[in-house]
Amino acid sequence: MASASEQKRNAFWDACLEGAQNAPTAAALRIIDANGCEGEAVSFEELKHRSELASAFLQSLGVAQGDIVFTAIPNSEVSVALSLGIARLGATWAPADEDLLPEQLLRMLNLYEAPVAFLSQRKIEALLAHGVGSLETKLLEAPSLEMLSSIDGELPDEAVVNDGDNVIMLLTSGTTGHPKSVMTTNRMLLSVSRGKWRDIAAKMSGTVVYFGSPAWISYSANCLISMCSSICLTLGQAYVKDVYFDVVLRHKPSLLFFWPEVVVDFAGLAAETQEQIASFAMGLTYGGARTPATALQKMVRALPNTQITQVYAASEAMTLSVLSPQDHAAVRCDQPEDAALRRLSSAGKCVASIRIVDQENKPLPVGEVGYVHVLPGSTPTFEGYYKNEKATKEKFSEDGWLILGDLGRQDEDGYLYIEGRDSETIVLLSGDNVYPNEVEAVIAELPGVVEVAVVKVVNGESEGDISEVGAFVRIVPGSGVTQEHVRQQCEKGLGQEWTRPKHIFLRTETLPRNRNGKCLKPQLSQLASEAVRYGPSFESKCRGA
Repeated sequence: MASASEQKRNAFWDACLEGAQNAPTAAALRIIDANGCEGEAVSFEELKHRSELASAFLQSLGVAQGDIVFTAIPNSEVSVALSLGIARLGATWAPADEDLLPEQLLRMLNLYEAPVAFLSQRKIEALLAHGVGSLETKLLEAPSLEMLSSIDGELPDEAVVNDGDNVIMLLTSGTTGHPKSVMTTNRMLLSVSRGKWRDIAAKMSGTVVYFGSPAWISYSANCLISMCSSICLTLGQAYVKDVYFDVVLRHKPSLLFFWPEVVVDFAGLAAETQEQIASFAMGLTYGGARTPATALQKMVRALPNTQITQVYAASEAMTLSVLSPQDHAAVRCDQPEDAALRRLSSAGKCVASIRIVDQENKPLPVGEVGYVHVLPGSTPTFEGYYKNEKATKEKFSEDGWLILGDLGRQDEDGYLYIEGRDSETIVLLSGDNVYPNEVEAVIAELPGVVEVAVVKVVNGESEGDISEVGAFVRIVPGSGVTQEHVRQQCEKGLGQEWTRPKHIFLRTETLPRNRNGKCLKPQLSQLASEAVRYGPSFESKCRGA
């Protein structure tokens, strides 16, 4: 049995209570809908009250401590109240993106066997039309605020949970289309709400602006930090560049969170707009995926007084390494040192116990690329993938280290460089390995290039056919960049001829990304392979992928 010291409130509910106690009348939550319309701010005391009513509503549906509640609805006042009501009951929240296909929803619903799931009416109708088989989960629309307000009677007792209890199902990035459900413990969330990020947020003022999905760890982090620090969370329903930056300019948050797509969009803003943001942004944290180097340098120099931090983490593990504000400041001068520019492409210095190993789990020398592992206990890590013992077992080495799935190397100063995902490595017919990040970094240095995705191109009808290197290159409209420019850049920057892309696809549109900002490389790989297989008729599809 767990000791009293190990039994605590769910981290979400604990943060809500702290905000209500410290600043009951202060603004806690503000919703921005998909059209950019802004709702009235909700106070911490009102948020607490609505969440208590949500817990009673959920209990009336048969939800009890330990149950899973599935949600796939837009961010709203009700969605936040439901998530906190779930936490108050000691149940487990399983959030997902609202735009999942019926077959994806059904797969997750069958996995969770939740007593209740909240979906839009459109999604419920699509699911029923698709067929749900023997599914016993109640499919419901989210309740209205009026429905919650009408609830009377006694409130359910507050539940306590153990540090190791699973309190939220986060999703892996899902670039393959099949994200796994990460059992995330209360201990992991408390490391955010009671950790150093809370101390940083306590020095900030105004609001936290977040336009991401509740299925990702960044949502939990922003939600927890804002409530614990009594700062308003301005929550968007969908990221749209103009809407997002309009909200940022209107509310002037002192603390910003960017993911790669937002960094690229910021770099493309008018200088006047960048200067306005620089006037109030005291701190900025970014992460989620590798950020295009040119856009990153532009952002750092456009925010001369902002404390910028990059965080490398995973759904399965909390903070692994940090690139500090000092590292970012080092590239703001006219002629930064080569070492400073090199470090800007790193994931920073490790704050957890990290090792780089070969296929036999033997440590590699400094500078050599290998598999990135983290030692559980040096940072909070997950308990496993829900109902997936095989994938969980494969995630750990024989000696107990967590396998992150990334390829990386460390330099002599202890900086960690992520060279891509193990699954993204392109193995050529010669047996040579091509690491996409290395090629992407070289092409990204070409003037006029915004972002790059290097992918495997299958030259044949099946995966067993010849693998070749392809590159999707997003360029500035009117820049004049051609395929030949890209080839010449690769000849200058890539020593081995076999690492240079054989197939180059230029485009001006944003490369496809999931809601966590990670490039959907399997989608691009398929398009490139079809273009090679079927010829020029597919070229236009690749340009507009």
